[in-house]
Amino acid sequence: SDYSLHMADAGSDAAERETMLGLASAQQKMAEKIERALERIDQGTYGVCELCGGEIAAERLAALPEANTCIKCMRKYNL
Repeated sequence: SDYSLHMADAGSDAAERETMLGLASAQQKMAEKIERALERIDQGTYGVCELCGGEIAAERLAALPEANTCIKCMRKYNL
């Protein structure tokens, strides 16, 4: 064969790279959300919906501590 690496192996490698880049991107986005939540804590606005100004339910914050919107706004705006 003229290929130093089989085409199927190259495809598998590319798929694995794409998966790893996707995971790294998701981790980066989560780190940014956590950083913004920590900033809201410092500012005294943690637990306040950024869209309507209402309170974010404690249950929602327990499940998603980085949440910045209430359930009502999340559903209303398809977030």
